[in-house]
Amino acid sequence: MHDNKDMSNKDSTKSVQSNGNSQTDIPDTQAVSGEDAAVNTPTETANADTTRVDQISAEVDDAQSELQREHSDKNADDIRPDSTLSASDKNIDCEKDLEKIKLLVKQLKQSLEDGQLKECISLYEKCQARLKNLEELNYKPNSRKKIQRKLNKSRFEIQKLKQWRHWGMNQARLELIEQLNALKDSEEHPKDIYTKLKQIREQWESWNKSGDFPSSKLRESFSEAYSLAFTPCRIYFKDQKKLRKQNQKLRKRVCAELEELFESIDWNRQPDWKAIEDAVRMAKKRWKEAVPLNKKDWVSTNARFDKVMDLFRPHLEREREKGIEYRLDLINKANALDSEPVNIAIEKAKSYQSDWKSVVIRTKKKKENELWHAFKSACDKQFQRRAELRKTRDKVRQENTQQKKDLLQELKAINKTETREIEGFAAQVSNIQHRWKGIDDFQRNRKNPITTEFNNEISKFRRAVRDAKRLKIEATFIALEQKAQICDALEFAVQSGDAMTTLEAHESQWNRTDHSCGEFEAAIQQRFDAACALSRDSTGESTLNLDEQAMKNLKLKQDICLRLEVLSEIESPPEFTRQRMQYNVERLNAAMTKQSSQQDLETEFSDLLVQYWLTGAVPNDQHPVLKERFEKIRAVSRK
Repeated sequence: MHDNKDMSNKDSTKSVQSNGNSQTDIPDTQAVSGEDAAVNTPTETANADTTRVDQISAEVDDAQSELQREHSDKNADDIRPDSTLSASDKNIDCEKDLEKIKLLVKQLKQSLEDGQLKECISLYEKCQARLKNLEELNYKPNSRKKIQRKLNKSRFEIQKLKQWRHWGMNQARLELIEQLNALKDSEEHPKDIYTKLKQIREQWESWNKSGDFPSSKLRESFSEAYSLAFTPCRIYFKDQKKLRKQNQKLRKRVCAELEELFESIDWNRQPDWKAIEDAVRMAKKRWKEAVPLNKKDWVSTNARFDKVMDLFRPHLEREREKGIEYRLDLINKANALDSEPVNIAIEKAKSYQSDWKSVVIRTKKKKENELWHAFKSACDKQFQRRAELRKTRDKVRQENTQQKKDLLQELKAINKTETREIEGFAAQVSNIQHRWKGIDDFQRNRKNPITTEFNNEISKFRRAVRDAKRLKIEATFIALEQKAQICDALEFAVQSGDAMTTLEAHESQWNRTDHSCGEFEAAIQQRFDAACALSRDSTGESTLNLDEQAMKNLKLKQDICLRLEVLSEIESPPEFTRQRMQYNVERLNAAMTKQSSQQDLETEFSDLLVQYWLTGAVPNDQHPVLKERFEKIRAVSRK
């Protein structure tokens, strides 16, 4: 039993010592302070870490020995046998100890599950001390063996937990190394990178102080990653040092240029004050921008700059006083403009404003604001006079604008009318246009949104009128096409000898078509009546006349299809190539003698369609081919 306890203590101490001794040859990472970084040599760092590890190991040994003595003294008071007790009383006490050990074993198991390493060690040692007492009394060897097996298993788990703790710390160190690796390619400012590096360094060293030391491989990886991540910081601090030197030279150069400028100016003559003012202002700007700067250089450069500025100051002050007097005179002139006509006063005020800007050397801000306020008030009086005149004109303009808006609303209301009824408002729209032109427009040469909107509404009305006419024509064409198809079917039946059986159905279909064909109603009705008459007359002479007329109609419809195909840019059958070329030549000659508009082409196209529908029957064997050509033409015309 003593062996188990000693073994546990030795293992615990050995674990810490081994962790410390394994690090004695590992160099410390770089220590960075201020703007530059100083790297310790490997020998110095290794000696420092070795000393630190030895100290921590000794402290751990002392702490554990003290802890063991404390537990031993405490447990000894609890389990020390009393020689005065009887055998039965000793058995009762041993049984209580055995129950207490079982309870401690359960607590030990729970502490292992919770990962409480320190508590686990304490519970384990208590159990071993009580078992030792029972062993000396030789009480229930079998029960003690079972408990000892559980404790041995717990001891293994405690060692495992110790190893996991160390492993977890190593994982955390690896994460720090990953953070360093990520900073190598970071686009952050070097100052921000340096702040993060400092935090990482402090975290790493805090773990070293806790007594958990990394392996030499981890330390080397950390040192290498830290050095690479610090590279942009090192470059930045080096550049800042270089920049401070450059700024010192720049300030000296600014002072030298001002001194040279002062010596080159002939103050007895009229100097170029604008150039002087610009040079002094630019010098101040360059002086302020020349930062950062070493603290020791501030005193000398500032003293020189203040000295050279004191040379310019009296001359600039005299010119500043002259500028104040000149602008006071402009203020008096601006106040005297009230007696002038508005247009002349406005022109003079603008001229005074231009003269005001010619003063280069300005005074202090408060005085400058007072002068400008007085001058601006004097000029604003003249602009206010003009504003009042414009106000009267604007009132008339607003009244005229309102009248135009009313006319515009009337026109918009008309444009909301149904397209089929829009033609009836032509006279009313003409009256609106006449009234619109009678209203005076103060902006004849400018684009007025109301005028633009009115013109758009007029164009919209005209388009609606054209659309109404197209709808009327389209409705006429639809009705004419439907009735022409009935005629085609009846004429086809007549040539086939089936007219009497289908006549009644065609007449019924004709009567159901109640849409009017307008001006073509009489012509299509005549075609249908002729077809009905042929259906009732079955003599051979009538059939012969129908065949002759069908051949004439075929040539006429073929010519119509050809012309429509040319106008629609549709390919014609190959056998009509010659006729198509001849028709194109005729159209070309007509275009050379008289220009044809798009409207003329639309009219010609519509006339050909009507002529096709009013033309009678064609031979039945030619009807499908002709019908296919016409349907292609009709499809294009609908688009």
